[in-house]
Amino acid sequence: MQMIDEAAATKLADLLRGELSAVEAYSQAIEKLREPRLVAILQEAHNCHAMRANKLHTKLTELGHEVELSSGAWGSFAKFIESGAQMLGDAATVAVLEEGEDHGLKQYKSLYGETDPTIKQLVREFLPKQEGTHRILHDLKVSLA
Repeated sequence: MQMIDEAAATKLADLLRGELSAVEAYSQAIEKLREPRLVAILQEAHNCHAMRANKLHTKLTELGHEVELSSGAWGSFAKFIESGAQMLGDAATVAVLEEGEDHGLKQYKSLYGETDPTIKQLVREFLPKQEGTHRILHDLKVSLA
């Protein structure tokens, strides 16, 4: 079994929490929105984050690390969406999701120079995907303004 040190495992677990929180936030938003075009766009971003969460969970499990499957940094975004999306409307919901995407993008970029081969490989694979979901939400926010 391949092993990584505890610091590297913690960084991967932080990424996993962020992805799980994104999945939760998008799920909440998709439930609240009524416009089919918006739902389809958010579903695409949701699926991309879910794929990353699954891959991170699998990798951590393969590396022998216990993984707590709970919300992280995006958790507050998901809670906001759950409580206020219908009252604030589609544009506000998308703006909150874009803030979460900003956070995720910063998180991946902060790990880009990592030397641990597992982190390096996953960040190089996931950073372009994160940039893509960020771009989708940014463009959507601009179109709703």
